[in-house]
Amino acid sequence: MLRHPCMTLLIPTYVVFASTLGAIVCSDLAGQLDVLQAAEVEIVDQGVAASSDSALQGLEDQLVQVAKRARQATVAITFDHMSGHGSGVIVSRDGIVLSAGHCVMNPGQEVNILLGDGRKFRAEGIGLEKEYDCGLFKIDAAQLAGQELPFVELGWSSQLRKGEPVFSTAHGGVRNTDRGPYLRFGRVISPVSSNNGFIQSTCLMEPGDSGGPLFNMDGRLVGLRSRIGLASLDENYDVPVDLYRFYWGSLHLKERFQWKNCKEVPSFGVQFEVNTLGAIADLFGFGGGSICIASVDKPSWALEMKLREGDYLLTWNGDGISSIPALNARMISAFALGESVEIGIKRGDQKKLLELDFSEFGDLRSRMEVIQPNRESSYAGKRAVEALARLASATRALEQQLDDYSVMVSCGAKQIPATLVFWRQGHETSWVVGSSSLIERNEVTVLLESGQSIPGTVTNRSQGLDLALIRLSQPALLPQGKLSPLTFSDRPIGRILVSVSQCDDGHTSVKSAPIFSSSGRGRLGIVGKSECDQFIIEELESGAAADQAGLKVNDQIISLDGTKVSSLDDVLKFLRSTVPGQKINASISRDGITIDVEITLSRTNNAAPGPHAANWFKGGKSKETSFQRVLLHDAPVLSSRCGSPVFDLKKNFVGMNIARASRTRTYIIPASEVIAFVDEIVNGY
Repeated sequence: MLRHPCMTLLIPTYVVFASTLGAIVCSDLAGQLDVLQAAEVEIVDQGVAASSDSALQGLEDQLVQVAKRARQATVAITFDHMSGHGSGVIVSRDGIVLSAGHCVMNPGQEVNILLGDGRKFRAEGIGLEKEYDCGLFKIDAAQLAGQELPFVELGWSSQLRKGEPVFSTAHGGVRNTDRGPYLRFGRVISPVSSNNGFIQSTCLMEPGDSGGPLFNMDGRLVGLRSRIGLASLDENYDVPVDLYRFYWGSLHLKERFQWKNCKEVPSFGVQFEVNTLGAIADLFGFGGGSICIASVDKPSWALEMKLREGDYLLTWNGDGISSIPALNARMISAFALGESVEIGIKRGDQKKLLELDFSEFGDLRSRMEVIQPNRESSYAGKRAVEALARLASATRALEQQLDDYSVMVSCGAKQIPATLVFWRQGHETSWVVGSSSLIERNEVTVLLESGQSIPGTVTNRSQGLDLALIRLSQPALLPQGKLSPLTFSDRPIGRILVSVSQCDDGHTSVKSAPIFSSSGRGRLGIVGKSECDQFIIEELESGAAADQAGLKVNDQIISLDGTKVSSLDDVLKFLRSTVPGQKINASISRDGITIDVEITLSRTNNAAPGPHAANWFKGGKSKETSFQRVLLHDAPVLSSRCGSPVFDLKKNFVGMNIARASRTRTYIIPASEVIAFVDEIVNGY
C-alpha cells in the first residue's frame, strides 16, 4: 500500500489513510553493501587506501557543491485556501516549476511560490497527469520582470544505475524560512520500480516533501518526490523526470490529462489489458502474467517485434512487470536510451524471450531532448556508484576506530546509548553525557566498549538541552585526553556524518540544514478559508489553542495582536514570529458581534503520531523535540537509542544524537553545546 507524503499540514486535522508499519529496514548507507555489491562494483577493505580517502573526499565535496545550487532552486508551494504546503523546483529562467501532480490539484489554480532568499511569486497550475503524479506550475511573468531565478538542469532518469547515490531537497515538516529546504542523501534501489515505474530510493520523504526534486551527483534533476510505502523506510518513490520530458507538451496545455490518451504517445500497434486471474497469480508469486496483449495492428512495430495477440508479458530485462503504467514507464526509458530490451512472454503453454528494438524511435528522443538535452556526466553513474561503495566500507572502519567514545547506560531494565566526553588516565573522575529524558534514574551502570562496567551517578540535568551528566565512580581505562569541541555551524550542508553506537552498526548520514531552532512556532489548531478578504474558521482541533480559548466554527478572525487578518497567509505570517506558550489577543466576529479573546498558543504534540501514514515508523518520535539550537541529519536513529556520538569523516566530534523528530529527521545537540554543558560542571571537580 502506498501513500502520498502530501502537502504537509500545519494543523493536523487532515485525515489520510494510515497503517501500522511492518518491519522497517534502516535506510542509512553503512548497512547496504549487499546492494552495492549487486551493482558490480569493487568494495574496498577496511584499510582504506589514500586513493580511497581522496575518492571519499571527492564524493563529499561534490555533494556540498551541487547541493548548494539545488537548495537555491527548491521552492515551497503554499495555497490560498488550505493550511498546507508542498515543494517544487525551478527548471527554467522564465519560471517553470516542476512538482507532483497532487500539488497542482487543479490546472488554473493559483498558488504562492516561496524561494529560499525570501522572494515570493504568484504562480498558476498548468498541467497535471494524475496516475504518474506529474505536475507543472508557471510563475507569473509580470512579477518576474527584471529578476533572475535560480534553476536546475534536467537530467535523464533512464541513465540512473542501481546503487547510484542521489540526493533530495524539499520543505518537509513545518516550513522554516531560516532553515530552508532539507537535504537528504541515499542511493537508488531501483531506477524503474514495480510501483508505476517510479524511481525507488533510500532518500527519505515526509509530509511537505511532495513535488520536491531528486538529483544525481551532477546536480541534475532526475525525479520528483511523490509517495512512500508503509512496509519499510526504503519505500520512497519519485516520478522519473523522463516522464516530464515525454509529456512536456501536454503538461503545458492547462488541463488534466491521462497518459494513456495522450497525443504524444507514439503508435506501437499494440493494445494491453490486465488479466485479473494473472494479477492474482502474480500477487501470490505464481507468475501467471497479469498483462495481456489484447490486439496487435497489421502492419505495426509490435508485429515486427513478433508480439502476438494473447501473449502474456512476464519480464522486462529480467524484472517482473506488475502494471501497465509500469510497463509504459519502462518503454519510455527504452525510447530515451534508444536501446534494445529482452522481454519474457507466455504464449499458450510456452515461455519465450523476445528482443524489442527501440532504436528506430529517433524522433521521440529528439523531442525529449528539446528540454536541456545534455547527456554527458561528470560525476554521476558508475563513478558515483564506486565512490558510494567506498563510503560504506570506510564508515564501517571509522566506526570501529571511534567505538571507545560510545557507551551504554544501564538504567533498570533498559540500556541506553551515551557519549564518553571527558576522561584522564589515572584521574579519579570520568564523565558520560546522555539523554536526560531517556536516563530516568540517577544511579546507573555504564558499560564501556572495552568491557568495563562502572557504577555512575547523574550529577546534573539540563532541561533545555535534554542532557544528563553522569559521574563515574572510577576512571575509565582509556587513552588520555577528551573529545574536542567542533564548531560546526559554518560547515557547509552536505558534509557526511557517522553516528557511533554499541547497540547497532551505527548510521551514515549527511548534514541536512544549518543550525536552527526546533522549538517551533505557536499553533492555533484551526483550519480555515479565505473569502472576500475575510478569514473564516472551518474546523477546530480538539484541545488545541483556539478550541481552549472558546473559538467556534464560522468565527471570522479580524486581527491577531492588532495585526489585520484577511487571508490564511496573514495568519501564517503572524504565527511565524510566535512561540508555543505565548499569549496573544484575537479580535473575532461572531454573528455580527466583535469579541476580544486571549489565546495561549499551543505546540505540536509528540506524544502520539498524527494521522498521516508517514508519522508511523519504528520507534516513533521522541518525547522532546524542542531545542534552541540543533543540527539536523537524516539518520534513522530510534527515539529510544538517542545519546550516541556523531562524527565527521575526519573524526571531528560533531555532537550527540538527542531526538528523533520525524520519519526523516534526527536532531543533534552541537558539540560546542555538549562540551560547554560538561565543562561548566567538570571544572568544579
